[in-house]
Amino acid sequence: MSDKRWTYKQITDAAEEEIRRAMQNAKAAPDLAELYRQHARGAYALWNQVTSGWIEDGDINRLHELMQSDTNRS
Repeated sequence: MSDKRWTYKQITDAAEEEIRRAMQNAKAAPDLAELYRQHARGAYALWNQVTSGWIEDGDINRLHELMQSDTNRS
């Protein structure tokens, strides 16, 4: 068992990075775009669940907007 401890910022930064990566992959691979968008939504949902009660102002909107950044939706 690991003794790793994550701060709110580390969790949020990791979620943001994963969402960005998934949305970039969605733009780069149109045939798999929906799969990558679902991956981004999953990362967001997990972040939201794990950080419930600690969420800082602006974080929900910022992460949600990252998922909307795919202007090439099919």
